[in-house]
Amino acid sequence: MIPDVKVPKPLLDFLSSHHVATLATVSKDGVAHAATLYAFADEHLTFYFLTKETTGKYKNIQENSNVALVISDEHTLDTVQVEGVATEASELGFAETMAKFIEEYAKQGKWKELPINQIKEGHFKLFKVAPKWIRWTSFKEGENIIRFEHTF
Repeated sequence: MIPDVKVPKPLLDFLSSHHVATLATVSKDGVAHAATLYAFADEHLTFYFLTKETTGKYKNIQENSNVALVISDEHTLDTVQVEGVATEASELGFAETMAKFIEEYAKQGKWKELPINQIKEGHFKLFKVAPKWIRWTSFKEGENIIRFEHTF
């Protein structure tokens, strides 16, 4: 949760309509790893994503919980960049947060289509990313407009 930070409604609107993100992690050997996944953000700018315990991202986060997320729109040329710490959400109300995650995709008819459902091995793991830094930028018409930026 972000204390004393006014999160602009247009940023929340952007995040509620854009769920495809790229997550960057680092292995214990220092090798960078990026994966595309579905994520959602709550009104406090906490981000959530699902993975399975057999994936590279899961193993990397166990070694180094610092991650980066990028959510973008190729048409408006807006990007949201996040640097933060990923933690398993199981001890943080797993059932409630998992239900919200599924609800986000079920209402769009996308739950069965999620790539995570194609990975047969391993149990689902829900992660939350608490941001240390976030920036929302628009690059439309050759400009670099920072619409929101905050360091926590």
